[in-house]
Amino acid sequence: QGRTGTAIIMITHDLGVVADMANDVMVMYAGRPVEYGTADDVFHNPLHPYTWGLLESLPRHDVDDKGVLNPIKGQPPSLINIPGGCAFHPRCPYATEGCRLKVPALRTIEGTHAAACEYSGTEGFASKTTPEVTA
Repeated sequence: QGRTGTAIIMITHDLGVVADMANDVMVMYAGRPVEYGTADDVFHNPLHPYTWGLLESLPRHDVDDKGVLNPIKGQPPSLINIPGGCAFHPRCPYATEGCRLKVPALRTIEGTHAAACEYSGTEGFASKTTPEVTA
């Protein structure tokens, strides 16, 4: 990239590949951006509940969980009929009435790390530290 001045946009569900290859990451849900930042920020200090859910649902080799996965509860929305407000609110364990009413803007929380959640970066709504993600 530095030599040619070019970039690659990769669209994938394979978080291991993203962790291994990307400098910057945008997490999307139902066609909307929910988190953006450096790969290190997004994978090690996620700010959006959907990103937390993605990372927590990955198989882990550093804990003895007997192979039990921790999926995100509920079903993804129909892209033909996306719910009002934050599209993740029906599945979000932190959703409030405000989440159902208003589509949150992607806003900078710290440096270049941004999230589309009204509560990201607020007191009492800390980000989660997650395990190492590898390809």
